[in-house]
Amino acid sequence: MKRIYLAATITIIFMGCGGRTIGGNNNTRPDAQVDGGTTERIIEYTVAYSSTADINIGDTDVSLIRIRFENLSNEDATVDTVGFQMLYFPWMNIANPTLSQGGTPVNATTIQENDSLYMEFDLLSDYSLPAGGQVEFELRGDVFDGICMEVGTEFNSENSRIRGLNEVPFELVPSAQSQEMVERPTYSHLYWLMNRRDQVPEAFVPAGSNNVPLIEFWFLRNRPFRIDYLEARIFFTLDTIDHVESVRLAKQNSQGDWEVIALGFLNPDRCVYETCHVEFDDTIALEGGCVGNIYRILVDIAQSAPAGNDMTIEVITTLLEAYDENNQPIPAPEYSMTGSQQHIM
Repeated sequence: MKRIYLAATITIIFMGCGGRTIGGNNNTRPDAQVDGGTTERIIEYTVAYSSTADINIGDTDVSLIRIRFENLSNEDATVDTVGFQMLYFPWMNIANPTLSQGGTPVNATTIQENDSLYMEFDLLSDYSLPAGGQVEFELRGDVFDGICMEVGTEFNSENSRIRGLNEVPFELVPSAQSQEMVERPTYSHLYWLMNRRDQVPEAFVPAGSNNVPLIEFWFLRNRPFRIDYLEARIFFTLDTIDHVESVRLAKQNSQGDWEVIALGFLNPDRCVYETCHVEFDDTIALEGGCVGNIYRILVDIAQSAPAGNDMTIEVITTLLEAYDENNQPIPAPEYSMTGSQQHIM
């Protein structure tokens, strides 16, 4: 499962005068309170979902994380910089990241290096957080790529740069409702097909062989869907189809065995010279999941097949007919997959 984690780093500037300094981020609320001019400079944070709605690949202006701060001290504070960190992956799947407050984009300069895991929003107009007040920030963006990934968010208090007017630090402590990590899965509107050429390499195959794999590929989508039609083309060195006795679509089961789930039809009306179209019109039901559904196209080679007749298969993805769990058509990907050449000997 592909996962994308966003670790939020919030930089806050606080202004105040006098009082004792509480340093560090030990995630514990101090016992002492305001006492005779001694001020506990405490900011309580709450990390939570911005939304419980599904995130779909291609959605724009998606709410990714919501962070609320409450000023528990008797000194006013000023928010200066808000930073985020993505774990494991750069910001390759998120476009147009925007920091918002109260539903309005914050006037900020975005600082990000190419392929960096870090991003900061430098607020051009400092946000004032009065004593006892609250403020909530939200990161929004467009999810334009990825499948079977989760948008996971952590608030990283240790990487927060905190200073006041006189460089006085404040302590960040989590509220009782704050979540250490929140995860939201994303869903793809499209199914993905990936050719696993390394699993069916180029080979020399004796005539008379059965269940010869020509190509291996994945169908991958988070949600269930079905395929009602699949088409492929077999390219031959010699202009004949008589040396292929059977074409089948097989699926790998949980034990690693290959089970035939659909029979292919070599259409003689669509065989021209060294090319022949293979059609699969059986309904193929596919489970949703991030592991993927692994398939092979297998052929039986006739004993009479002459040596030197090489075969290559191409799956024509643009001709797929697929439907989602609500019986709505889903568009086919705009690329094709070609298997490795098999040499009959």
